Amino acid sequence: MTETRTCQNCSQGFSIEDEDFNFYKKIEVPPPTLCPDCRQQRRMAHRDKNYFLRNCDKCGKSSISIWHPDIKGYLFYCNDCWWKDDWDAFEYGRDFDFSRPFFEQFNELYKAVPKHISNAMLNMKNSDYCINASRSKDCYMADEIDESERCAYGYCVQNCKDCTDCLYVNECEIGYELVKCDNNYKVFYAYDSHACNNSAFLAHCRGVSNSLFCTNKYNVTNYLFNEPSTAEEVKKAWDEIFCGKNGKLQEALAKYQEILKSSISRPLIGTNVKNSSGNFLVNVQNCKDCYSIDNSINCKYCTDIHHSKDSMDVHIYISELSYESLHAWGYKQLFSHLLWNCSDATYADECHNSQDLFACCGLKKKQFCILNKPYSKEEYLELKEKIIAHMKQTGEYGEYFPVSMSPHGYNHTFAQEFYPMTEGEVKQRGWQWLPEINIRDKYKDKVITQLPDDIAETTPAICNEIFECEASGRFYRIIPDEYQFYKKHGLPLPRLSSQERDHLRWEKTKPRHLWDRECACAKQSHFHGASSCSNAFRTTHAPESPEIVYCEQCYQAEVV
Repeated sequence: MTETRTCQNCSQGFSIEDEDFNFYKKIEVPPPTLCPDCRQQRRMAHRDKNYFLRNCDKCGKSSISIWHPDIKGYLFYCNDCWWKDDWDAFEYGRDFDFSRPFFEQFNELYKAVPKHISNAMLNMKNSDYCINASRSKDCYMADEIDESERCAYGYCVQNCKDCTDCLYVNECEIGYELVKCDNNYKVFYAYDSHACNNSAFLAHCRGVSNSLFCTNKYNVTNYLFNEPSTAEEVKKAWDEIFCGKNGKLQEALAKYQEILKSSISRPLIGTNVKNSSGNFLVNVQNCKDCYSIDNSINCKYCTDIHHSKDSMDVHIYISELSYESLHAWGYKQLFSHLLWNCSDATYADECHNSQDLFACCGLKKKQFCILNKPYSKEEYLELKEKIIAHMKQTGEYGEYFPVSMSPHGYNHTFAQEFYPMTEGEVKQRGWQWLPEINIRDKYKDKVITQLPDDIAETTPAICNEIFECEASGRFYRIIPDEYQFYKKHGLPLPRLSSQERDHLRWEKTKPRHLWDRECACAKQSHFHGASSCSNAFRTTHAPESPEIVYCEQCYQAEVV
């Protein structure tokens, strides 16, 4: 039985199914009051996606940060200081006051406890300008990067080497402008392409070698524009494009866009998908309305998770039996943010290797704590239930942290990327809007507005210059390692800032919404014969969008 409710934020109707009610009952939380999109927006408003410089409030060191310089009233520690043992988050512990709302008290603790200046940095080498990163070396301006070397300007980069400007990549080496790609070697400008090498301008390809301008090709070598060619012709075309000249590259990108227009798409991009919906799914079963997840089972409304099970409304990382959490790694994390290897944690923020937490911030290797104060197991369980009962009376229990509690400017968060709002709309709701960092006055007389067409006309000294983004007007620089990457692989210097390039990559993964649509196939050689295919499906391609979308049966018959 499905129950329809009205979202208390957008006033749109949304459905709660029997399986959802069973899940809420299992973890003992009330059903949601917001629709899935508004719940996602609320979580994303607590996750900044931009990079800033801030000074550590403990040692004074300048560090890369997710925290805008205008955010006041909080303490921010650099990576070294945050992990040191010379401070203890128990120092900020306090009693719960049953005469006051929960979120008001939690926010006071949240503001008092020092925060990691870049969320988390574990075992990083020569990679100070990264955030949410672990076990990587010589990386720069990368977010959610693990086990990688010499990578720059990326998000969710895992086990990669020498990759620049990439989004959702794994096991890739020498890559440029890759989106949703795995196991590639020397591949440039590719989307949803895997196990390919020495190729460029690919979409929906598998096992493609030494080819250019290909879509929906499987296990082919020496192809040009989806047609067989020769190694000599492919090399000639490659050398003409990747000669370091911007004009040549832009001509190639225009051709790439043309072949994409006539390319067919499948309802859902995925591999080994069973009884699931969403997009970019790998090895999943019983996962509904999920995006960019892998090796997961029985999840719903989740994004960017791996090896997870029995979870709902989780954004980023590895979870089991978790709900309404952001950057969750562990078991039964409810309404929490940035927990690493934690279990049975509710309304917790930035805690590590801990369990049985309620309303805690910044704890490491702790158990049975409430508002950063330790209790015996019996005291903890008794007080926790009393606080939950209090929160149910105030209408707070079952809700994620309000957007009004986020210290981030909405315009700098992932929420703005997926749920864009104007400054007026944000402020009308009482949320934060923070300005762009103004460096224009400082550097306006030094900026170069026009780059040489050919990188061969430049020297490494150009890394000392400042450029203006052709799209946004932002100022940006090119670092020496980045310059050497472009020069080595025949790429021109970018005309767009890293922020603008990042935004364009994210556009390729949208929307995160499902519509009903019918197969566009009319090929008589397929199972439906002379009549057009009548198969219907749910897909992220809107009915009015121009993409040619086949059902999975017709797609397999045509492509594989």
